[in-house]
Amino acid sequence: MESLRWILLRADGGLRAGWRLIGHAVLLVPAVLLGVGVALLAGTLTAMLEGGDDWSALSTTAVYAASVAGMALALLGAHAVSGVLLDATFAGGFRRGRARSAGVGGPVTRALGELVGGALVGAVALVPALVILAIGGLEVQLATSTPEGLLVFGLNTLMLLPAAAAEEFLFRGYGFLWVGRGLAGLALLALVRLLPDRAARLSEVLGFGMVVGGLALLFGIGHGMNPGVTWLSTVNTALAGLWLGVMVVRTRTLWVAIGAHWSWNWVHGIVLGLPLSGMTEESTGLALAPLLRCVPTAEAEWLSGGAYGLEGSVAATVAMGLAIVVAGLLPRRSADDGAAALRPLKAENTTVSGEPERTIA
Repeated sequence: MESLRWILLRADGGLRAGWRLIGHAVLLVPAVLLGVGVALLAGTLTAMLEGGDDWSALSTTAVYAASVAGMALALLGAHAVSGVLLDATFAGGFRRGRARSAGVGGPVTRALGELVGGALVGAVALVPALVILAIGGLEVQLATSTPEGLLVFGLNTLMLLPAAAAEEFLFRGYGFLWVGRGLAGLALLALVRLLPDRAARLSEVLGFGMVVGGLALLFGIGHGMNPGVTWLSTVNTALAGLWLGVMVVRTRTLWVAIGAHWSWNWVHGIVLGLPLSGMTEESTGLALAPLLRCVPTAEAEWLSGGAYGLEGSVAATVAMGLAIVVAGLLPRRSADDGAAALRPLKAENTTVSGEPERTIA
């Protein structure tokens, strides 16, 4: 029985990282299937509503926004349930976990504050890129003025929030956190005898550094099918993944990263009318109805971003580099607050079948 307990549980009575990942995958699959089903239904309805006038554009945008919101809510539910069930402890009895321990949940006012704070971070991070783009030349004109167009603008403003949330849940959510914890635990086993005083901190840096970097690379590759993609846009998207990953690790919550992701996309894609990761009204068939229409005039694609937009330019490279540095300097929460996977590592002596053994708590 003690051996089975050691296989399943850590010293603090929580499930080991591998079991949490398996459990989360079981919860995540139906959430993704539900989201895909809603998206397919939305695609069918969108095709039926295409008509070419402003009200048709409003209807199709509303259907698309509803499908994105459905996907985000399904993924949010999977994360919340993961926090409650998989972050439970079994030391001397059952104690359920909290949704906040999965990087979500918490008091509504606090979550909203984190979203707003993240949105401010994302908007400020965009400023250096816009300055560089303007130096290269930027034409600006008013694009949306009709009531219907303003309604589409409002819907897209709202739609980008669940879209950003869905990407954060998939790329930097519960699985991301516990893969990092598992890698950090393995690193601690290797380092605890070599560097006993620094092993815990160094293991966290190595474990979460590997998963942040690896998923940032996947984030960049995952946008490789977008219209107008270039090698520079892929690098910049990977840097964006690195920025958001560092932000999650530092703040111990997904809400700040979701807010930053949303505002970065909203400001340059919906307010300024620049291509959003290569997506425009022409390439997507959707009405974006930006407030302004900004067109870079620089001839060099590395400066203007070309068809991919700002994120395909060196301006975004500079902005992302600065944003990553700032994210790394963000203050960390207390050890017991936020995502459970980000609590400090420590090595404890336990006994399995009567034999002393070092394990990770």
